[in-house]
Amino acid sequence: MTVAITADLHLTSREEHPARFDALEDILEQMLSASITTLVVAGDLFDQDRRDVHELEALLRRPEYRELHIVILPGNHDAALNQSSFSAANVLVMESPRLVYLEEGGLPFFFLPYKSGESAGARLVPFRDQLPPDGWFLVSHGDFTSGPTAPNPHEPGVYMPLTRADVSAFQPVRAFLGHTHVPFQSERVISPGSPAAVDASETGLRGFWVVDPQHDSIEHRTVNRGPIYMKENFLIVPSPDETTVLKEEITRRVQGWGFTPEQRQRVRLQAAFNGCASDRSGLREAVLQALDGVRLYPEADPDFSHVLSEDDPALAAAAALALKKASALVLTEPCALPDAVEINRAVMHLIYGAD
Repeated sequence: MTVAITADLHLTSREEHPARFDALEDILEQMLSASITTLVVAGDLFDQDRRDVHELEALLRRPEYRELHIVILPGNHDAALNQSSFSAANVLVMESPRLVYLEEGGLPFFFLPYKSGESAGARLVPFRDQLPPDGWFLVSHGDFTSGPTAPNPHEPGVYMPLTRADVSAFQPVRAFLGHTHVPFQSERVISPGSPAAVDASETGLRGFWVVDPQHDSIEHRTVNRGPIYMKENFLIVPSPDETTVLKEEITRRVQGWGFTPEQRQRVRLQAAFNGCASDRSGLREAVLQALDGVRLYPEADPDFSHVLSEDDPALAAAAALALKKASALVLTEPCALPDAVEINRAVMHLIYGAD
């Protein structure tokens, strides 16, 4: 027996955000295929505190899903969620901190619902004596201070943080955290990330985790429905073969994603083009040919508004030489310095005045 774990679905209505319901359905279908009967949602199942949960309940009442058990942890977006919100018999809301054995003979799960203004460590202290010395799993909703450093642009600040010191002090076998939307895995702490991107800033494949409470084995699974947002920046340098170079670079980037043909069909690519071209008229066709069916986002056509027209061979030679030298730079402290994309754009700006 195993348990599926996800978080941050941010359900509203199927009409408003169908991809979020599609992601949930895909998880449920994969659970059925793998004979997994319990799904844990580590916070923010809903985008806000809701009294209308009929669309979710209608889904869970389908004959094929009635034997599945859904365990919901309130997050910062749905902190007021409680058991009385649901009439479905297969939904359990963890309104308060609680130790639960989801599988007989397996390690228990300690559910720590979100509470504003407090840290996860401080909230665990009163329950220290309940935590089995032979192992337990933590399910919480908040930041991991030693985890991803990129802030959530939608939610500035720190939310019920779990620290590395907390993990060392309380010794969960693993901690599963919702909230950040960023997939993350360390030795003991896992953030499933959002199974459906809430917007185009959440790039890459989305997924969920499966844990075996008896053997402490874990498996990451990919969500197979919904858009996959990607982001790429392309720098165009004037040359007789600029369209060929651009096509080859696009092909290299797309292949570098490592996606299957089916996954590529789901991609929505945010492609930025900068620099200069000696012949802008051939760029559109070159891009669309190289993408080979990968769809651009938000517009179907590439945007070359930041690509200047320039056919001066002397400037082109200077740009090629400068970019070659820039690529040979050794950055001793890369975290404090601009990355290669920023350096190359600066080179083009100095030579051409391009963005």
